[in-house]
Amino acid sequence: MRKVATMAGVAPTSVYWHFGSREALLGEVLTVLIEDLPEPQARSRTPRKRMVELATGLRDQVAATQPVQELALELGRAAELSFPTQVALAREVAASGLRGDDAAMVVRAILFTVGGFILLTDNFEQRVPGSETTQELWHTQGGGAVDAGLQRAMERGVDTDVLFAFTLDKLLDGLLPA
Repeated sequence: MRKVATMAGVAPTSVYWHFGSREALLGEVLTVLIEDLPEPQARSRTPRKRMVELATGLRDQVAATQPVQELALELGRAAELSFPTQVALAREVAASGLRGDDAAMVVRAILFTVGGFILLTDNFEQRVPGSETTQELWHTQGGGAVDAGLQRAMERGVDTDVLFAFTLDKLLDGLLPA
C-alpha cells in the first residue's frame, strides 16, 4: 500500500481511507481490468461456427491475460472473466436449436473443453528442467504395447491450436442437432 501511495503521490493513510484494505484496492483494480476486456465477438454465419469463434476467443483471452486471470482467481472472481463468453455461447447454442438442460450441457461441455485445453497446454508446453516430455516418454515405450504407427505419432509434438480446433469440431459434431 505504501508503494501504491508513493506512486500516486499521496500518503498511505489516504489509500487506506479511500479503499479500506489491500483486498478492496485489488478488487477495484480487477473491476477496471474486467471492464477493459473486449466483449466476446463471433461474426461467422452459423451458430456452430460462432461457437468455435467464441471458444477460441476465450482460450486466446485467457492466454493473453494471465496476470488478470491470476488476480481474479486470488480474489475469488474468476467466473466473471468468462461469464460474457458463457452468455454469448448460450445464445449460439439456443440458435442451433437446443434448449433447457441439453443446451446448458453443451455450453458447459464447450467451457470445460476450453478450460481443459488451457490447463493441459500449460502442462504440455512447460516442464521442469531435466524432466521428460510426454513425447520423450513415448520414445521409451517398448514391447508393442500400442500400435507402432500410433506410437510414432505420439512421439512427435502436437500443434495445440490444430488439436483444439479438431476437438471442438468433434465435440460439436456429437452435441449439436444435425
